[in-house]
Amino acid sequence: LKADNLDFQMLLPLMRQTLDKLQWMSPAMAQTGPAARKDAVVMEKHLQMLPSEEMKTIYRQISEYIMEKR
Repeated sequence: LKADNLDFQMLLPLMRQTLDKLQWMSPAMAQTGPAARKDAVVMEKHLQMLPSEEMKTIYRQISEYIMEKR
């Protein structure tokens, strides 16, 4: 956010919605995003945007975990 001069406050609605969901569904059921959808095209675009191999490795590991649990 800092690198793009974006205000942290813009994330609050997304964070609130995520926390609200957890009142009536499990974290596994609330999981959304390209890994949950197994959307390889979007995940590849995300990987291309990450600035380091370390971050790419973390992204891959988390994505693989999400896909295995679905």
